[in-house]
Amino acid sequence: MAPPPLHRLLYVSRAHIDPCGEEPRRILDVATARNASMGVTGLLCFSGDHFAQILEGSTAALAALMSAIRTDARHHMLREWQPREAADGRRLFPAWAMGYTHDDRLDRAMTQMVLEDHDIPLDMVAEVLFAGLELYQAHPAA
Repeated sequence: MAPPPLHRLLYVSRAHIDPCGEEPRRILDVATARNASMGVTGLLCFSGDHFAQILEGSTAALAALMSAIRTDARHHMLREWQPREAADGRRLFPAWAMGYTHDDRLDRAMTQMVLEDHDIPLDMVAEVLFAGLELYQAHPAA
């Protein structure tokens, strides 16, 4: 049986955590284990005030993760882009159950994404948010 088609989604939210405390590490540890068990890969960016995350996997796995994220008190003003099938079926982050970067340069863009209502396509948002990060550029789709 063929695996389900690969989908990607993006969300941005206002973070309700202490950026200097232990919570960012706990989030990363739990997400890495959970994502690996669900066949999900992705990248979590934390600006100190906001989260932006790209997740890739089956629609069922992404729906389960987003259901948990929607009820997580550490996320406020959650803005989601609907899952889209990866046209080429390839992962952007094949080796990462959860890649992570903390980059406060992203905060202005993340704030606008949370507050402004618009219909910018997921791929364009991801490119705008993450294009300047060496972490993202180092792992383009092969």
